[in-house]
Amino acid sequence: MGGINLDYKLNEVLFYMLSMICVGFLEEIIFRGFLFKMISKDDLKLAVIITSLTFGVGHIINLFNGSSLIPTLVQICYALATGYMFAIILVKGKSLWPCIITHSIVNSLSLFVVEGVVTTYIGPIVLTVVPILYSIYLNKTIKE
Repeated sequence: MGGINLDYKLNEVLFYMLSMICVGFLEEIIFRGFLFKMISKDDLKLAVIITSLTFGVGHIINLFNGSSLIPTLVQICYALATGYMFAIILVKGKSLWPCIITHSIVNSLSLFVVEGVVTTYIGPIVLTVVPILYSIYLNKTIKE
């Protein structure tokens, strides 16, 4: 079903994780920090929608990094759902740190993924459905 790839040297793991922490940090600062804050001054719901869409569609850049079309489109779908969840977490929690930390961890763990049934089919479904369900839960349980 894929499994976990542990065939890396320590320095490779540390460099990759540091890179992914930086990517998570920068993406959250750009999308939920600057963009969300600017749009939410006028319209909070529009800020959630636009930052979710731009975060998802922004992953199209992976096509230029050598990814195939279908996996990139799948990534755009779950990035859209994750972007929505991060926006809701920001709205409800009033802090960008949970988004930065979660984003960095998810990115860092991608190093250890082995391509297989789970990563091709089940993983993207989970990465789409779980954020949507969690966002619905947050919207219903946490009052602003």
